[in-house]
Amino acid sequence: MKRDAAFPFGNVPGFSRKTLLLLSVVLAVLLFASGAAHADTADPVEEDTSIALALGTPLDVTINAGETVYFSFTPTETADYVFSSQGDADTYGYVYDSGRTVLASDDDSGDDYNFSVSYTLNAGTLYYFGARLYGSDSGAATVRLDKTDTHTAGGFTYRILSDGTAGITACSLTGDIVIPDKLDGYTVTNLAEKLFYGKSNVTSVTIPAHVTFFGTDRNDNDWDYVFSYCYDLQNIYVDSANTVFRSIDGVLYSKNGSKLINYPCNHPGEIYHVTAGTLCCTSFAGCGNLRFLFLDNPSTTWYTYTFYDTDRLTSFYIAGGAAERKAQSEISQGRTFLDASVIATLPASLTRIESGAFQGSGVQYLIIPDSCMEIASGAFTDSSLVYVRLNGSAMIAADAFDSSVVFERK
Repeated sequence: MKRDAAFPFGNVPGFSRKTLLLLSVVLAVLLFASGAAHADTADPVEEDTSIALALGTPLDVTINAGETVYFSFTPTETADYVFSSQGDADTYGYVYDSGRTVLASDDDSGDDYNFSVSYTLNAGTLYYFGARLYGSDSGAATVRLDKTDTHTAGGFTYRILSDGTAGITACSLTGDIVIPDKLDGYTVTNLAEKLFYGKSNVTSVTIPAHVTFFGTDRNDNDWDYVFSYCYDLQNIYVDSANTVFRSIDGVLYSKNGSKLINYPCNHPGEIYHVTAGTLCCTSFAGCGNLRFLFLDNPSTTWYTYTFYDTDRLTSFYIAGGAAERKAQSEISQGRTFLDASVIATLPASLTRIESGAFQGSGVQYLIIPDSCMEIASGAFTDSSLVYVRLNGSAMIAADAFDSSVVFERK
C-alpha cells in the first residue's frame, strides 16, 4: 500500500484524516521541543579541521598570526612521544586530549625558539596537537611527532633525537669513561643536561668528535651542568676532530678557546691561568685542589655560580677590567673576592729587585715583569706575600722569599 506523502502515518484504520493531521501536528511540536531542549544543554560541536600526523614524518605548515594549527594522531602503542617544531619562527606547542583540553605545552625547549613538548600517549586514544607563533607573527614551521623511547647499550641510556642521532641521557659507568662515537648504529651528538652532575667515582670523561651540544639547545653550552659537582673528576678529554669543544690539559673549552666550560673538580694543581673571555656557569664550582686562579684577560666575565663551593680558591683579576667589575658586583652580594689593593703589578721596565725592597710589605699577590732578571736576598722576607709569578730565567737569592710563599715561573 502506497504511503500518503502528506502524513507520516499513512492510512491508519479507525482514524480519520483530520484526526491523523492533528496527531502529526502534535508530534511535530513535541519533537521540536525535545530537540530545542537538547540543543540548549549540549556542548557545541567544533568542526574538526586538524591535520593528520604520521609518526616520524616532518610536516611543513603555514601559521597565520593569532591562529593555532591543529593536528591529530592516534597511537598504536603506549609510549612517550615528543611533538616538536623546526625553523626560524618562534613557536609554541600543545598536546590536547580528544576534547581539546590542554595536557602539556612548551615554548622554547627546542632549538632556536622552537618548541619540543613531551607526553605519554595511550594506545588507541585520539590526541590533538597545536602549533602557534609568538605574538602577532605569521610564518612557516616544520612540525613532527616522534616516539621517544629510551634505549640502553654499553652502560649508557640514550634516546633518538629528531635528526636521527643519539643523545645520551644517563650513564652507569665509573672510572675513566669514554663516550662512544655510536650507540646501536646511531651517531652520538648530545649529552643530556646534568649527565654527570654530582656523580661519584668518575675520574675522566672523553668526548668524541660528533658530540656538539649539551642539554636541549644546540647553540648554548654554558648552562647545562653536565660535569658540575662531579667531585672525583680529574680530566675532560675531547677528540681533536670535534668542531665545537676542545680540551686544554684536561680542562674543557669551546673550540676557539674563548669560553672555559668546565674545570674538573679534582683537576690536579693549585695554580691555574685563564685567558678565556668567558667562564661558563659552575665552570670552577666545587674545585677541591685549586688555590690560585689568575684571570690573565682583563675582560674575562663569569656567571653568578661559576665559583660556587670553592673555599680554597682566591681569584686574581687585573684592576680596572671587566672581571674586576664583575667581582665587585658579586662582593656586594656577599661573595668575597680578592681586593685589588693587595695586588701588585710591577713596572714593565724593572730589571732588579733590591734587598729589603718589599720586606714587611702587605702585598699578597705579585706579578713580576719579564724584564726583571734578579731578585736580591731578603727582598720579600717578613711580608704578607702569598703568591708571586715571575720570569722563568730570573736569578733569585736563596732567602729572597719566606718559605711559605708560592711562586710560579712562567
